[in-house]
Amino acid sequence: MVMREFDKVVNSSNYWCDFESELSIYYHLKWIGEHSINKFISNEMIFFTKYISLCKKYGFAIPLNCNEDNFFDLYQQEINKKKGYDMSAWYLMFRMYTYGKELVYPSKLFIDIKDISFKNIVNIDPISELKHLEVDNVSFAPPLIIELREKQDEIVLTCYIDNDIFNLELDNKKCHDLDYFVDNSGLAYLNTPRFNSFLRDLKKLCFEYCATDFEFENLGLKDFCEDGVMFNGEVVYYEDIENLLEPHQRIPSLFQV
Repeated sequence: MVMREFDKVVNSSNYWCDFESELSIYYHLKWIGEHSINKFISNEMIFFTKYISLCKKYGFAIPLNCNEDNFFDLYQQEINKKKGYDMSAWYLMFRMYTYGKELVYPSKLFIDIKDISFKNIVNIDPISELKHLEVDNVSFAPPLIIELREKQDEIVLTCYIDNDIFNLELDNKKCHDLDYFVDNSGLAYLNTPRFNSFLRDLKKLCFEYCATDFEFENLGLKDFCEDGVMFNGEVVYYEDIENLLEPHQRIPSLFQV
């Protein structure tokens, strides 16, 4: 067996791969028991308003159909359908990401180290931007999925990834003809610490609003841990590298484009 080396390509995002759930990662945040569920339901409007702000701040899984200003109207539409706590939160989350008959989860990513701004990416394999959805077929390969399931005895918010876009190196079916691993470190440096900070703050938000449990589930993705994606065994957060980034690569630029 020939050992493959680690090398650079012109643009590593051309080698990002959707593993179609064969390899995947799940971060489950749970509200278990009547007391916790009732606490969540009684504060769900505030929770979701803060959730929307968090998604927009870091640029991941940004709701399509609402923002902090118009969320009240969406909430009122759903609350009118509510029976007890009959899946109200699930429908709110569903409505946030509905595009036609599909669920779409835009995330702001750098897809080329020469980019002067992020791109609003909805699919990574092949790469497709939000603005192209009218002409492109929607293939279900989003950078990051966030779903909420509500049952009688628990509510579960799941953050789900089945791709390698956040990893330092790529070793997938697209790389096998190259005889070397693909160096994705340039793009990972721009995208991954921001994701790690998003995940950290998402956990904090859920536990602030009475979540009871957190579960990390890894089905074969490399370099993931319960705190996010590791660079050489260490989880790096956006705050750790912010001062090393160019101005257009920092979070404030997300709101200026």
